[in-house]
Amino acid sequence: MHVISQLRQAIRIFSQYGIPLHGDKKYLNLYRDHRMDDVYVNGLIYELELKLQKELPEEQVAHLDSPIKIVRQLLSA
Repeated sequence: MHVISQLRQAIRIFSQYGIPLHGDKKYLNLYRDHRMDDVYVNGLIYELELKLQKELPEEQVAHLDSPIKIVRQLLSA
């Protein structure tokens, strides 16, 4: 899958969850700034993994706390 199409799919999923990825908002903390709990963030990551057909190790998932970190990890996986 091409990187541009992967980014488009990731942007769609984040927008479905109400998370904007433009400007400085992509650096906001999902737990503190967006007030999301662990289950919601894990669901978001799981949906991204399914859509992009990639899998992240559990120890990496625990440290992902912003949209930009999630996207970078998924694109480098």
